[in-house]
Amino acid sequence: MNKKIWILAVLTMCMAACGKSPQEEVLYEEELPAAQQSVSQPEYVGVYEGFLPAASGPGIQTRITLEGDGTFVWRSEYVGEQDGVFTDKGMYTVTGKVAALEIPGEGVHYVQLEDGHLRLLDQDKAVITGALADMYVLGKVK
Repeated sequence: MNKKIWILAVLTMCMAACGKSPQEEVLYEEELPAAQQSVSQPEYVGVYEGFLPAASGPGIQTRITLEGDGTFVWRSEYVGEQDGVFTDKGMYTVTGKVAALEIPGEGVHYVQLEDGHLRLLDQDKAVITGALADMYVLGKVK
């Protein structure tokens, strides 16, 4: 019986010596997230909101979300109109400071990527000018 206890004690010490110390486990857990970190997202990835002008009513509450995987969601709510909420999804590409947002079956919309803002552009990729020009800018909220 005494021999069994001695063998069990030796086996326990061997297993303890082969295992990780609590300090090693903490270091490993701290290193793991860094090893799994993904490539950082471009600064323009995020959610942008603003109030666009509308010919048929007071305006369009607009939210554009640019995802890091090249997809986007464009939500438009025509203020004061029944059934006036529309959500479009698609892919976007970036060339320089201009993003082309392609809505399947509808076409391409262009936006200029600015520090903390999206500026909607016309179909020629030109900045919209005139009295309402500032209303074509969406601010980054997330």
